[in-house]
Amino acid sequence: MNGNIIRLSVVDSTNIYTTNLLSQTDIVDWTVICAEEQIAGKGQRGKSWESRKGENLLCSIVYRPKTVTIQSQFLISMVTSITVVELLESYGLNPAIKWPNDILIRGQKICGLLIENQWSKDLIETSIIGIGINVNQVEFPTFEWPATSIAIELGVETNLQSVLKRLMMLIEENVFSISNGSSLIINKYTEKLFGIGQQVTFLLDNKLIEGRFLGVNQKGAIQIDAGYGVKSYVNGEIRLVNTLP
Repeated sequence: MNGNIIRLSVVDSTNIYTTNLLSQTDIVDWTVICAEEQIAGKGQRGKSWESRKGENLLCSIVYRPKTVTIQSQFLISMVTSITVVELLESYGLNPAIKWPNDILIRGQKICGLLIENQWSKDLIETSIIGIGINVNQVEFPTFEWPATSIAIELGVETNLQSVLKRLMMLIEENVFSISNGSSLIINKYTEKLFGIGQQVTFLLDNKLIEGRFLGVNQKGAIQIDAGYGVKSYVNGEIRLVNTLP
């Protein structure tokens, strides 16, 4: 791992801290900002991220992709999702990716990702990869998608630093696949998608719709056949609804 690790006790969110730090000073590639506690943890579309102090892995990673265009920026999210899947598989778990970038175990959320990009002209200049993995927490508030953790699934606590070490090793290996083209990344991401090839329920314009989940394209748009042809929707337009018992 080439970057520095900055360890914090309490922070508003690691992504906010990293964004502010980037505006003030130069940071080497693969710098990791970790926090024991976030008091304003950020999730997708402004949602909060709940985590007990010192029990989970909360971090942001500075990555400069150099060749990723704005149009293909979702590839970074795909690669990160694949990395977390491989990390959890290394612990003997069977994760799935809930589009666009939550990770589930047995239909329960174990990880959330928040990728925030800064660009120059048409290229991504810096990507802040925010990752929150439930590691040792065993009690959670009630959510639409119930939460789980590595400790709940394995029945034992896991060292947070060993989780971070595995994560960084995998993500540094996986990002190199971006330069080899998008088809392999999309295929690996699609294989692990929760509900792929099945009838699923989504919320669109405050209406519940059912359709067959066919996959995603390079821009990360979800493709659904609800009986009137295949339609594509980007993140924020449509939301997967939990219909599990």
